[in-house]
Amino acid sequence: GGQVALSRVFKTGLNAFEEAIRARHPEWPADKARAFFNEPGESNANELRDVIKPAMFRLTQQVERSMAAYLIGRSSEEISNINIIGPLAACPDLLEEMESQLSVKVTPVNVMDPEYLAHGKEPPAGLGMSTCFTMAAATALSESTRAPNLLRTFVKRDQERNLKRSRAVFAAGAAAVFLLLAAGHVLAVKVNKERTAEIQMVREMMEPYMPGLDRAMIENLASDVMERQSGLKILAGQSRPIAILNTLAAMTPADIRLTSIRITLDHLTEREGGTGNQVHIGGMVSGVYETQESRLASYVIQLEDAPLFSDVNVIKTLSGRDGPVPVLLFELHFKPVTGPRPGPIEVIAAAKELP
Repeated sequence: GGQVALSRVFKTGLNAFEEAIRARHPEWPADKARAFFNEPGESNANELRDVIKPAMFRLTQQVERSMAAYLIGRSSEEISNINIIGPLAACPDLLEEMESQLSVKVTPVNVMDPEYLAHGKEPPAGLGMSTCFTMAAATALSESTRAPNLLRTFVKRDQERNLKRSRAVFAAGAAAVFLLLAAGHVLAVKVNKERTAEIQMVREMMEPYMPGLDRAMIENLASDVMERQSGLKILAGQSRPIAILNTLAAMTPADIRLTSIRITLDHLTEREGGTGNQVHIGGMVSGVYETQESRLASYVIQLEDAPLFSDVNVIKTLSGRDGPVPVLLFELHFKPVTGPRPGPIEVIAAAKELP
């Protein structure tokens, strides 16, 4: 397809022409008057021209208006030929008139050439009658050389009609499904509200019979709290070395390099006969020699202000070298901060304050 740009059907008023011919020749039968258009001959060519001359101008104007509407936004070169079918296709005056007015080649289309017919079959008499079969034959056979996209046009029209019908059915089905879902949602909300009201009513009815807090419940709650606290303490004790290393790594500046870290964890405090948790670090301060002690003092103050450390003490300092660079060697000792451990009496007292 793609060769036929536009197809239109125009009424020629052939019956009126036949009546005009028969008015001039009352003795002619209808078939002879109709044959007058198919095979005019030289003798009656002038008479035929006088009869159809008023219609030629009207037909040419109709074709011109159709072409103008089609060529809106297009180039006039898209239409290179106009094919005519029908009884008047054999009239050379009509072809010449349309070519002169439209500046486009106009040719009659005839699918009844003998080479296309079965052997021994004769085509209809006259070019006008032969062209009448063009539309039906081209549509039925879909001849690509004569009317390539007429059949495709009809099929496409049916497809578009079916597509519109399918879309309408789909839209109606979607609307029905939406209405069902909306109705189901409204019903579900209503049932949910009713069930919630029933549950609330049952709770209010059972509230006078529910047991209140007693000593056994408080002791069980305190026991659960102590077990949970003990588990958290164990987890905190396991994570304490990692927290100490992360804090030292975050607080140690670039001009101070740690050379040793020793962490001692003892769950018994000094009052309980143990040593408690202790941290001992060693390192060196680089940079300008005159400012090394002040940088170490600033580092000690930062560690003292850290929420995880307390009792930061400088064990010793010593001048040394890291290769050719003079450095200040140091050792620090401090204790990680441990929170207070509430006893059973404190936990039970706190539990008694619960509602």
